[in-house]
Amino acid sequence: MYLRHSLRGRCPIHQGDNPTSFSVDAEQQLFYCHSCQAGRDIIDLYRAVEGGGVWEAVRGLALTFNIGLPRRRERAPVHKARRSEPVYTPKDSLRGFIYEAETGRLRKVLR
Repeated sequence: MYLRHSLRGRCPIHQGDNPTSFSVDAEQQLFYCHSCQAGRDIIDLYRAVEGGGVWEAVRGLALTFNIGLPRRRERAPVHKARRSEPVYTPKDSLRGFIYEAETGRLRKVLR
């Protein structure tokens, strides 16, 4: 049934018996069920009927309507030092030395 830019029918979410409880506003691109009070946009409708998250709903709708999606950028791998590899800092490389202000030189400390 089509009334004032609105489509009506049975709710696909709760599978109700009332043939006019579910409405879709074509102009605003929103849906609402007067029986189960579910409503919002097409992504929420897809998630309620098919399950899954937002990304699954977007992918499913894109496949259904043959809409191309941009590819996700590959992230550069983050290099983390392995625990077996020592991590050196400039401060570490000077450990074991002392600065002599009189001569302006570094001197190795004997232990």
